[in-house]
Amino acid sequence: KSIDKLYDNVLSKGVDDNTKLRLKAEQGILKREVGLLPIQEWFFENDFKNHDHWNQSFLIKTPKLDIDQLKASLKKLVEHHDGFRLRYKKSRTEGSYVQYYDALASIEELKTLDIRALKGKEGTEEFELELQDILTDWQSCFHIERGPLYNIGYLYGYKDGSARLYFALHHLIVDTVSWRVLTENLKDL
Repeated sequence: KSIDKLYDNVLSKGVDDNTKLRLKAEQGILKREVGLLPIQEWFFENDFKNHDHWNQSFLIKTPKLDIDQLKASLKKLVEHHDGFRLRYKKSRTEGSYVQYYDALASIEELKTLDIRALKGKEGTEEFELELQDILTDWQSCFHIERGPLYNIGYLYGYKDGSARLYFALHHLIVDTVSWRVLTENLKDL
């Protein structure tokens, strides 16, 4: 019923039998405060001890990728998704956090790792522990007020010729639906 009303009251105004409807969406860099989602409010209400380190990470197995093309694609991905530029600051009046888009936020440099340089050999427990330490380090620099709130890495040198893309994002800027969108967008790029 709502879609019908949208069409009747807005979309049909510019459509006749011979014209295609063209919608123009704002595509600029967002720069203002934006309200917290309920889950973000819950996060701040719980006053976690290390609120900078609440994040999600995952690896995607890929074929070997051209690093320059990957960097260019990631730049486009980050520029397209405003959530990468979100930051948080304490409200002066309420003492709680407010969320805003930092138009000056820089794009994080792609981290790279040739796994053949690790002490442990691929597939061993020593290798897995060393790799886990490196990936943990890559996600340990998040800061909700200054940024960054994400890191992306490229791991290569696997015996089978494959590579891995590593994503780590703070919980405040990502959810399970977002992961799918980000990976599909990157694949398209």
